[in-house]
Amino acid sequence: MGGVGTVEELGALRDAIEHAGISVKVVASTPGQTVGGVVPAAIVRPADMDALVGLVSIARRMGLGLIARGSGSQDGWGGPIRLPAVVVDLQAFRGIISYQPGDLTVRVRAGTPVGFLNTSLAAHGQTLALPTFGSATVGGCVVGDRGGFRGSGGIRDLVLGLSLVDGAGRAFKTGGNVVKNVSGLDIGKLLIGSFGTLGFVTEVACRVRPVPARTAISAARWPDRVQALAAMRLVEDAGLLPAAAAMVQEDGWCATLLQWEGNAAEVEHQSTRVRELWSAGERVEDPVAGGRLRAAEAADVQRGGVRVRCQVDGDALSVAWRGEALAGRPQAVVWPLAATLFWSWPDLDDTMEAVTVLRSAVQQAEEVGGLVTVIDAPKGVVQAAEISPWGNPGPLAGLYRRMKSAFDPDGILSPGRFIGEG
Repeated sequence: MGGVGTVEELGALRDAIEHAGISVKVVASTPGQTVGGVVPAAIVRPADMDALVGLVSIARRMGLGLIARGSGSQDGWGGPIRLPAVVVDLQAFRGIISYQPGDLTVRVRAGTPVGFLNTSLAAHGQTLALPTFGSATVGGCVVGDRGGFRGSGGIRDLVLGLSLVDGAGRAFKTGGNVVKNVSGLDIGKLLIGSFGTLGFVTEVACRVRPVPARTAISAARWPDRVQALAAMRLVEDAGLLPAAAAMVQEDGWCATLLQWEGNAAEVEHQSTRVRELWSAGERVEDPVAGGRLRAAEAADVQRGGVRVRCQVDGDALSVAWRGEALAGRPQAVVWPLAATLFWSWPDLDDTMEAVTVLRSAVQQAEEVGGLVTVIDAPKGVVQAAEISPWGNPGPLAGLYRRMKSAFDPDGILSPGRFIGEG
């Protein structure tokens, strides 16, 4: 079939679903509802695993692309989707499957909101250390590699196992439900950060942790970026390990933000030590600092204007942050523990200026060996700038393509969105 969008074509999709006897709802997209820069023809909502497997089979037969969606917070990421394609809404896959408080493990359906899960875990004094912005889902955090501004090792340290349906309609599990597992190749780790281009994650087994007995925030303002980064280096050199960290540049000043978690003695020791190390900085009051830290953690889900994420080697972070090409223009948020920098121009909607800014960001990142991911940009700007929304994968491009082919032989999963495809 040549496309999906007309009444007849949508009818053909509905007929194929009805003929297969699977529980999938089909609704039309609204004109402003874009994913990967295009308006999908429809939204389909499989009710269960059998329906999802059947839907993949139909899509392969019809030559129809399938775009995975959890809460929709990452709809703007990646390259433009090649049509025909429909959105696969996975929010029916929600709820706790099993929970073992004594083992610090939980298995949930991928569409479960992180906030809802943590409310349930709180009854046992436990939590899953993932961002709770908006209606973020556990599966969305996994495929988006969204572990937040935390020093715990990120999403890869939390995921124990996955269940998924790949582009060939194969349903399988990887990993397990226990903290200690058999060593070997963990295929599930390949799904982390894949943005739905390798398979639909349907269940996730995670390690949880006790809710900290106490938390505290250390924050200080500095006149410039050089002093702010030096303040973070002092913390690193002192061997202190914050639970979360960020640096924020705004309105002519820079702030360093740390969150401490643990028992009362640990938190008090680390907070006191940082006050000594940062005695030259201007103290930021706790409520303000907490709000800044939460805003930093949500930096990669905000929409509008031009927003990019730049990942560099830790030694190059200071160069990237001080880079002259963009200095003074953006509001920058840096997560120094992972050498990740966010540049944000929320009000930039002029196409030519946006193209210039994106090209400058990519050039600046590449000069220090970094990689830029475009989080958001006005329609057509990435293509006009002639850049990849994922950055240049270099010699890894061939490996990415082979991996894509193994999981998705017909190329129906988010076609065009994957690294090296655009």
